Amino acid sequence: MSVHSLLEGFPMDHEKHLLHGVVIHKIPVAAILSVFLVQSKLSKPRVFIFLALFAAMTPLGNWLENNIPEIGQHADEINGVVIGIFLHVSTTILFESSKNHSFNASKLGVIILGILLAYFI
Repeated sequence: MSVHSLLEGFPMDHEKHLLHGVVIHKIPVAAILSVFLVQSKLSKPRVFIFLALFAAMTPLGNWLENNIPEIGQHADEINGVVIGIFLHVSTTILFESSKNHSFNASKLGVIILGILLAYFI
């Protein structure tokens, strides 16, 4: 999850609107991660350290992209990986969120609505 979080920080300076999406995305991920860490019987200081490291990954990714020229030279490829991760996660949630992973009219409607919104934005 930290590598995923690190990569999410790379396109932040190029695509400002991604910041809102990443922040919204991080809230439930951090909540689930914190529950998982607490239930794993780790001490509270260790849970805090792991969550702080996880929280630092996205800003670190942005810093690396801005301050290490070799990484900046591959920004398009890294952004492609990040967008691929976003698409993978969103399609997994969309297609595998129901019992037996069934596809129905409401999911088709959401897909069509998303395409229309993307077109007009």
